[in-house]
Amino acid sequence: MGQKRTLVEVLLRYIVFIFSLFVLGLGIAVAKRADWGISPVTSFPNVLSLVPATDFLTVGQWLFLWNSLFTVGQIVILRKKFQWIQLLQIPLSLTLGWFTDLWVGLLGRLPLESIANQYVAYGIKLMLIFFSVFLLALAICLSVTANVVMNSGEAIVKAISDTWGFKLGTVKTIFDLSCVTIAVAASLILLRTVAGVGVGTVICAVCTGFVVKWLMPLIKPLDKQLSRVR
Repeated sequence: MGQKRTLVEVLLRYIVFIFSLFVLGLGIAVAKRADWGISPVTSFPNVLSLVPATDFLTVGQWLFLWNSLFTVGQIVILRKKFQWIQLLQIPLSLTLGWFTDLWVGLLGRLPLESIANQYVAYGIKLMLIFFSVFLLALAICLSVTANVVMNSGEAIVKAISDTWGFKLGTVKTIFDLSCVTIAVAASLILLRTVAGVGVGTVICAVCTGFVVKWLMPLIKPLDKQLSRVR
């Protein structure tokens, strides 16, 4: 049986988790600034923030509502098995939305549109997308290592997998594709074109998992260090 966590350890783990949200918000904002599409789970809120009829909320605010919907979905799916501590996903999703808007505002000052050479501009945008992938992967590794509350997007995937016995990887793939499909459909209906989803979305979907596998062994020792806190 593992040792019971002390209050100090729990607090430090939540600090690590909140820092993961800080990094995740930066990763989302970097991809948004590149304007080549954003991560699959964030693509629908991103589209809504671009539509004149729904841009009264920022991407971070739409992201908060989207993630809160995932938390409600967990309650419906898991019912009595739902752990009420996971309701902390809602205020933490609000924190993620705030971090995202903070970074979007700061990165909006990057003068990418003033770059005359389009190949240089494309190169910078491609670097931003891959930097975003690294940040998204780092945020996932930190949140897993914190081992407290799950991100709502990951939690609903696990809830579906545990309840109906599907492989976690399969559910994750279908979930991401569903998010992108909803985003594309919303964009086509509301904007009559595809916006907020693009090659960056594909790169994030394909590459993030590989970067997580590379980073996780480097981040994992942090878990042992936190466990030793007394």
